[in-house]
Amino acid sequence: MADNVNVGIAPPDFETDVGKFRVQIGDTEYEELDPPEQGKGQYVFLSDAEIQVYLDVASGSLYRALGDYNLALANAAAENSKIIKDHDLQVSTVQRANDYRRIALAWYQRAEQDDESSGVGDIFDAFSLGGTNDPVAEGSIAQWGREYTWNRL
Repeated sequence: MADNVNVGIAPPDFETDVGKFRVQIGDTEYEELDPPEQGKGQYVFLSDAEIQVYLDVASGSLYRALGDYNLALANAAAENSKIIKDHDLQVSTVQRANDYRRIALAWYQRAEQDDESSGVGDIFDAFSLGGTNDPVAEGSIAQWGREYTWNRL
């Protein structure tokens, strides 16, 4: 009897965030469980539970979850990076971690664009005035010790 790892709903439901995540990482092929279980399959990369954790940590943002996943891959690639040289042959896996970081950055940028288009983090929702973050009424007299700035903090 083989170990059932990376268990998830099979076939994947592409209408859910877990299914959309699977499509983006190319983890849609599955094998039957041993013993077989109706509606479940064994995937190559991640289980449904692991994908759900990425989504929960990213507060439900699919793109941030994908960025987090690629950062995890970058960490693993950096940990296992090697340079092997032998006469006229050289193999290096050092660059692989940077490639995963670039992919993660692209997902994070897409998440930011998604947030901006949906109005999340809009300036009218919340902004920082610096200092102790006390609100300053419009037209009030300047206070000693308070820093006023238009620059980003």
